[in-house]
Amino acid sequence: MSKTIDLEELKKIQINILDAIEQFCTERKIRYSIGYGTLLGAVRHKGYIPWDDDLDIIMPYPDYQRFLQEFDGYKPYLQVQSMRKDLYYRFPFAKVFDNRTILIEKTIRSGVYVDIFPVVGFPETEEKFKQFVEEYHKNYLLMRIATKRIGEKPLKACFNAVKRCFYPDKDKIMQRIENIYSRYPFDEAEFAGVIPNYYKHRRYIKADIFRSYSTQTFEGKNYTALENYDAFLSATYGDYMTLPPEDKRHSEHVFKAYWKE
Repeated sequence: MSKTIDLEELKKIQINILDAIEQFCTERKIRYSIGYGTLLGAVRHKGYIPWDDDLDIIMPYPDYQRFLQEFDGYKPYLQVQSMRKDLYYRFPFAKVFDNRTILIEKTIRSGVYVDIFPVVGFPETEEKFKQFVEEYHKNYLLMRIATKRIGEKPLKACFNAVKRCFYPDKDKIMQRIENIYSRYPFDEAEFAGVIPNYYKHRRYIKADIFRSYSTQTFEGKNYTALENYDAFLSATYGDYMTLPPEDKRHSEHVFKAYWKE
C-alpha cells in the first residue's frame, strides 16, 4: 500500500522543489520570484502562512517559456506539467512536481507540486484591459472543455464526438492563449501581471515591479523575491499585513498525496 504523505512531509517536498527551481534559475539567469501566498508568507511569517499548504512562483513570460523548455531533466525526479506537455492538463500556468509522488486534487492528478504563474504584459487602458481579460477567459473556458477527460462509456464517447464538432481542438486554443500572453511583450510593457481569475478594476501594476529582484527568507532559507514586494502584495491582497478573520484562515485545497510504491 502506498505511504500517505502528511502535511509536514508535503512541505519538505515542496521546499525541495523550490530549492531546485531557485538553483536552476540562478544558473540559467532566468527571472523569477516567489509569489502570492508564498511571498506573503515570507514577508509576514518568514515561512508558510500557518494555514497554507502550497508554494507559488511568478515568472516573466519570456523566462517562463525558457523554463518550460529547459527544466525537464535538471533533476531526474522533477517534471514540468503544462498545457503543451500534457494532453488533459487544462490550467494556463505550469507546475513542477515530484514524480516519485502521487497527488490527487479534484481533476488534478500529478505529484506534489509547486505552481508557476506567467507574468505577461497588459494593455495600458482600462477598457482594453477588460477586453483582454474577457478574451483570455473565453479561451480558457474552451480549454477546460477541450481537455475534459473522456472515459470508455458510450455516453462519454458520444459527448467527445459532439465536442470536437463544436469546439476547436486543444492545440488551436492553446495557441490562442499563448498569443494573448505575448500580445503585449513583457519587456516593453508599461503594465504587467498574472491574468486574474476575473476582470477586476485596476488588477495590474507597473511592469517595472517585476523586473527588479531581491531576496526574502522563507522557512530559514533565502529565495529570490520582488524587490518592491509591497506593490505586488498591496495590489493582490490590499492590507496584507493584517491577518484575515479566523473563519478565513484555512486552506483552499483538498487533496491526498502518496509516495509511489
